[in-house]
Amino acid sequence: MTKRSEIVLGDVTAYIVGLFPNLNVFEQRLSLELYRLLAEGQPVPRQELAQRLESPIETINKTLDSWPGVFSDEKGRIAGYWGLAIPEAYTSPHRIRIGGQSLSAWCAWDTLFLPQLLGQTAEIESANPGGFKVYLTVTPERVEHIDPVGIHMSFLLPDAAEVSRLNTCLTRLTQAKRVSRYPSADENG
Repeated sequence: MTKRSEIVLGDVTAYIVGLFPNLNVFEQRLSLELYRLLAEGQPVPRQELAQRLESPIETINKTLDSWPGVFSDEKGRIAGYWGLAIPEAYTSPHRIRIGGQSLSAWCAWDTLFLPQLLGQTAEIESANPGGFKVYLTVTPERVEHIDPVGIHMSFLLPDAAEVSRLNTCLTRLTQAKRVSRYPSADENG
């Protein structure tokens, strides 16, 4: 018999966040502004980020170029960033409608933190690999509606080595400066 232990969501979140790089105050502002602009449903020109943050474009470019998980379109505009993408750049089984825009999330987990980060309620449609669909309404504070009722989400806690491997793969991809689509897990090994 297996003993089940209760896991507190806040503890899981703290563990996962602890595996990723710490962002200084400027990087936090840049990250949040990038999420906000992507949530408007269009690729984000780097110059627009520089203007909004009143920062030299060189600083914006240096910072973004050093981060994994920043994907640009053929014009150099940012089309995807750490869990959120415009649908033309990445088709996902995890759709998030926020602020009137239909967007793609990289995974089901992303649909749960993005509404809080953006301070907006979101409608979520997510499908598992078998095509089973789940619908959620997620506010910045909580999940308010779940259909079908009684569903659960499982989450395997990554270890530091796996996160490091993922960041290395993302860094290699972003060094190309442009992607026309995101590679599948099979293509990344």
